[in-house]
Parts: sequence; structure tokens; C-alpha cells
Amino acid sequence: MKIHIVESMALNSGQKARLNKLGTVKYFEGIPDLSELLKRIENADIICCDWTPIDLAISKINKIKLISLPFMGVGFLPLNEASKKGIKIANAPNPFTESVGEFGIGLMLSIMRKIHLYSKEIKPEISDSVYGKTILILGKGKIGSYIRKIAKAFGMNVLFFTRKDNLESLLK
Repeated sequence: MKIHIVESMALNSGQKARLNKLGTVKYFEGIPDLSELLKRIENADIICCDWTPIDLAISKINKIKLISLPFMGVGFLPLNEASKKGIKIANAPNPFTESVGEFGIGLMLSIMRKIHLYSKEIKPEISDSVYGKTILILGKGKIGSYIRKIAKAFGMNVLFFTRKDNLESLLK
């Protein structure tokens, strides 16, 4: 089995050892564009990627048996086309719903209160509040729904954006 890690990925030694047991592993650095990606996947049976534009490559893939992704959502992929070509998609569902949602809320609070700028000269804003503010969440998946739960607990108004919505009108 030929496994190509088509971009820089922070794999630890244990992960690399498990991959090596499965077959011959080839590692690449950087995030490729489409033409470079097609070169990197040549002769591979399995590919692992994260930020690589794999959605654009599926129509051009013939030999790949499995695409492994380290994240949850795969709705951006042409799944029907992959299925017709016999390409299996493996992802990591539900591993970080809470931590990613909480991190997003933490970033929002940091920006609003200017915590990220805090130093001896600049003090955080403690007078402003997210209570009553409106948050626009991109997607109603598990993470978006969890963020909604936290935002509601903060007393925020919640809007969701889905692919069917007009983002510009929601932002207004």
C-alpha cells in the first residue's frame, strides 16, 4: 500500500509508526496547488491531506482508494463522484466539537474585549458585553450548533448561514 501525506501535517512519531505498518509512506511539505497535488498523488493508493484543494482533484483521480482527512466536515467534497470512482473518504467526526466551539467563542471575546492586545500599556475592555449582540454562525453542523448553545447562554441573538442563504443580507 502506498500512502502519500500530500502536505505538511503535524504527525507525531506514534502516528507515523502506525502509517509505516500499513505500507510505504511518502511525506511532502507545504500545501500544494491543484497541479502540484496531482503530481504528489501519482501512484498513491491512500492520500492524507488537510488544507490541500482535494475537492478540485477528485474528478481527476483514478487510482486512489482512500482519502483521509483530519477534520469533521466533508460537505465540500463531491461525494457522489468519489463514490462512483470507488474512493472512500475517512474523516474525524466529533473529536473536537466542544473545544473548537469554545475556542471560537474565546476568540470572539478576546477580540471584542481586546484581550489579545493586553499589555502593561493597553488594558482589556471590561465595559463592553456580548449580551444582546448578534452572532452569525457559518454552518449548522455540530460545531456551529454548539457555538449557538454557548452564544445563547451569553444572551446573544443567533443567526446561521447555510449554503442556501445570502451571506451579504445576513451580515447586514
